[in-house]
This record gives sequence, structure tokens and C-alpha cells, in this order.
Amino acid sequence: LFLELNSLETTRVDAIRKGDENAINRATWREYLMSSRNDLYDPQAQKYDPSSLDRPLTEYWINSSHNTYLTGDQLKSLSSVEMYAVAMHRGCKCLELDCWGEDGDSFPYVYHGYTITSKIPFHDIITCVKHYVDDNPDTLPIILSLENHCSHEQQRKMAEILKNTLEDRLYKLPESSGPLPSPLDLVGKVVLKGKRPSENDDDELTQSESMEDSEAFEDELVEAISSEVEGSLVIGTKIKSSLSKESDSPPPPKIVPELACLTFFNGVKFKDFSTSLELPLADMHSFSGSKLEKLYRDPANVERWKEYNVDHMSRIYPSGSSLDSSNYNPVVPWSSGCQMVA
Repeated sequence: LFLELNSLETTRVDAIRKGDENAINRATWREYLMSSRNDLYDPQAQKYDPSSLDRPLTEYWINSSHNTYLTGDQLKSLSSVEMYAVAMHRGCKCLELDCWGEDGDSFPYVYHGYTITSKIPFHDIITCVKHYVDDNPDTLPIILSLENHCSHEQQRKMAEILKNTLEDRLYKLPESSGPLPSPLDLVGKVVLKGKRPSENDDDELTQSESMEDSEAFEDELVEAISSEVEGSLVIGTKIKSSLSKESDSPPPPKIVPELACLTFFNGVKFKDFSTSLELPLADMHSFSGSKLEKLYRDPANVERWKEYNVDHMSRIYPSGSSLDSSNYNPVVPWSSGCQMVA
């Protein structure tokens, strides 16, 4: 090793006896510390090897993003389609879209609900994803995580946009259930994570996951806003009015069949891991950072979670109080086998 390192060209040459194979100088030592030889991960293990990608998706960590569209903080920053292009070119494979739209709106749009962030058309984001897949046909699957707050009319528009824009790039639901597909099975495909309603609408476990996420987000957002933007009457009044209106409104609409039939990963409400273990393999849960902390207080939950993640997917996302877009420690959910840590 020393012989190889001494053959490197460094910016500074320290005095060293010529031919001494048992010593290196300070500059060479510095070069070694910053080189791939001193990487935390084995450089060979990081090389792309298609033969290692034939296992079910549950056996892989998936580079994931939360509120992908935002250019800054979670409260008042601009939303941009460009952020999706940036994320994908950085290797991100799970992108989030918070979809909104009422009857009479020209089109469904994406923005951070209950805030004053700007809005961007849903169609523009899907077109961006299409262009990326066209330019990178060998890409591993792009997963679009849809948090749906749209009316039935806008949901049908979403379904049309997805079908007409992505065409055969959109992964179609398999005719029979079985193990989850592998990354190799999904090369060049776009996979939807959203909601596929159960025939039994009263089943607590199959109620819309986005409803639970929204309620948890509201509680955390209100608490964070009270300290973060105290004194700003314009922002505070607008957000409180929005939250008050939303809390008095009926639950989000059921997902229309036109959109449900395009959705592969079905987000369901978490009850307990014993129940979750009995779910179909394509059913999955999303947990906020605060929910993660609560579950980890009980060691039994951690063990059951690991068991659940063997065959099912879990997605973790930051708590609503992270207004500055700061990230939590991903090692904790990774250690329990969570695949999508956004």
C-alpha cells in the first residue's frame, strides 16, 4: 500500500528517504484519507451490478424525496418542476406529489397544502418524468408517491394525464398477486404509490392513508407555525383559516377507479404490525418522523417492523414541524428495514 501511495503525485512533497517502503509523508497520508480507499463503504460494492437487482423491491433501500417540488422551506417557498429533474439526476427514485384540485379548476396542481407555497401543474411534472425516462431508458424504476386531495373530476384528469403522457412507461398492475417485482423487472418504468379503495369502505385498516397523514401534519404544522411565524398576521391568519376550513370539511373523496387501476403500491392506514403482516404485499404504510420515534419506544414494535419489512414496503417522511426542510437521521428507519426514507 505504501509503495503505491508513494507513487502518487501530491501537491506538496515532504522530505522522505528515497526507497523507504515502510513510510509515507504527510501529503500522501492526506491524499489517502480523502481517497476511495478510505471510503466508509466498499467501493466495489457501490458499482452497478445488474445481477444483484433481481430480488423483490423490499430488499433494497430506495433513494427517496419528500415534498420534492419545493425549492426552499416548507411554508412559503416556491414550487418548481425543475426540482423533480434535479432530484432524478441526483439518483432519487421516489418522488412525492401533493395533488390538489376542485371541480371547476382548469387542471390538477401540486403544492404543499395548508401553506402559501406556490402551485405547479400536475401535467408539467409528469411530462418532466417522461422526458427523464426517455433520456435514461435503463433507469431503475421511478416511484411517484401521490398524496391525493383532488375531487373526482380532477382525479380523472390525473388518470388521463398519466396514461396519455407516460403510455407504456407506466407500470401496469399484474393480473395475479405474488412477490413484489424486482428492480430489474421495472427498469424504465414509472410506478404509482397511492390509494386503491377496498370493496369494504368501512374497514378501518383500508381508509385513505393521506387522511391520517394530513391530520398528523396539521397538528405538527400548527404547533410549529405558532413559534416560527408568530407575529405575522397575514401568514398566520391565512393558514389558520385554511386549517379550520379543512377540519370542518368532509373526509377526502375516495379515489376514482380510473386512477386506482393505475396504482400499484396501495397506501393503507397503520393499525398494528400484527394486522399489517396479513396485508397484501403491495399494501404499504407511511410513517412521519414523530410516529417513528413513538414506535421505537417499544422494542417489540421494532422487531415486528423488521418482520413486516421483509415482504412489505415502508415509507418514512419528515414531521410537519420541519419547516426549514431539515432532515432527520435516516439510519434509524434503515436499521428496521424501511426502504423509502424520504
